[in-house]
Amino acid sequence: MTEASVSGGAAASGEVAWTCAVVPAAPSEAIAGWGVDGPADGATGRGGWLRIEGWVAGRSAPATEIQVVGPAGLVRRSPVDRPRPDVAARHTEAPGADRSGFRLAVGLLGLPPAVALTVVAVLADGTRCPLATLAVSRSGRLAGRPADLDPVLVTSLGRMGTTWLMRLLSCHPEVVVHEAYPHELGIARYWAQVARVATEPADLVDSAHPDRFTDARTSVGFNPYFGDYLSRHPGLNEWLGVRAPELFGATVRQATDELYGRIARDQGKGPVRCFAEKSLPDQLPDVFRTIWPGTREIVLVRDIRDVLASMLSFNAKRGTASFGRELLADDEAFAVQLAADLARLVESWERRRDEVLLVRYEELVLDPHPTMAAVAAHLYLDAAPATVASWRPWPLPTWLPSRAPATPPAIMPSALPSPAFSPVTTCVTLPQSRHSPGLAGLALYWALASAVDLSN
Repeated sequence: MTEASVSGGAAASGEVAWTCAVVPAAPSEAIAGWGVDGPADGATGRGGWLRIEGWVAGRSAPATEIQVVGPAGLVRRSPVDRPRPDVAARHTEAPGADRSGFRLAVGLLGLPPAVALTVVAVLADGTRCPLATLAVSRSGRLAGRPADLDPVLVTSLGRMGTTWLMRLLSCHPEVVVHEAYPHELGIARYWAQVARVATEPADLVDSAHPDRFTDARTSVGFNPYFGDYLSRHPGLNEWLGVRAPELFGATVRQATDELYGRIARDQGKGPVRCFAEKSLPDQLPDVFRTIWPGTREIVLVRDIRDVLASMLSFNAKRGTASFGRELLADDEAFAVQLAADLARLVESWERRRDEVLLVRYEELVLDPHPTMAAVAAHLYLDAAPATVASWRPWPLPTWLPSRAPATPPAIMPSALPSPAFSPVTTCVTLPQSRHSPGLAGLALYWALASAVDLSN
């Protein structure tokens, strides 16, 4: 591997910056040779993007594509087609060695702050060969005027009780929530996504192209001019990677402040400190922390058996298929998909468990005041007993967990029907659950509930 310089130099204090460690993969018999010219091991850079470039020569089949793969799957891909006469001179027997180079740019703002990216070569015969892993650490926040209102994200899945929690949050005098049921205004999430996409470096394979981006009349892709198009003007690329995201972030903060400020005034609320929106365990909680340093997050969970039963009951009552059920062949496949979604939620929580508050829906319903006092304290809001007691939410949900409210919501693995049974929000044991969706039986329930363990 050869070392390449990284433009931009050291980052200013608080500015978005990254460091990268390069770990080569084990050699593959299918590869005659390869090299990552950049980033070099130990490289640093400014802004929320980095360029990956190098070469790869297959032994009997040429490399046709480079893929960058992250924890959630494919991040970026690019053809292997750049001229490399130096490689052809060294690997005279390798097919296609004369055009074995690759170069692509990867945006970091939608990835976790610490992420492992695997660079994979795809050969013409379909063989996939990992070349290296890039351990990238991103730090800093987008500079600009601080926000008047900080976000509160309620990260969860459908039918886990997010509407009830949002209703409770809306009753706090310092929190503004759009009042329309089921409290799913996600305008800050939308604007944050716009800022992320519009400031990503070009992806001419799967996103906007400089010659055709106006053809997509209803969508906007990554910036097609950010990257190779300006490769001879590194100062402009640096501006697009550092300053442009700051400007977009400032615009998002200002627009969100003004909109939620108006909502608060329409509701007759006095000065508020934060706004709350529902969120999914996707890339946006990480984007929020870059745009709003004061982001606070709550991860809401509920017994997975009741979530599944609630989804199926919701669909049956309305005669429709939703929550992703409409995309799958049967209820059992739906349960498997739910387990995968739950695993994403757990991963999202585990990665940020020191920053987020875990709330169990059962405790929220059975013992709301102490639970909401903990929520208020986590959000740096007034958590005095008088303030918490003054909240006047609507009546309790008609469905209560399958346990007498007088029973404390203890989370005790010893109370479970089997040592292997590791529940998501254990407040009911399997024999006590009053739901039976009629799927594959208890084994399926056990498989779902054992998918994760949030009891610690």
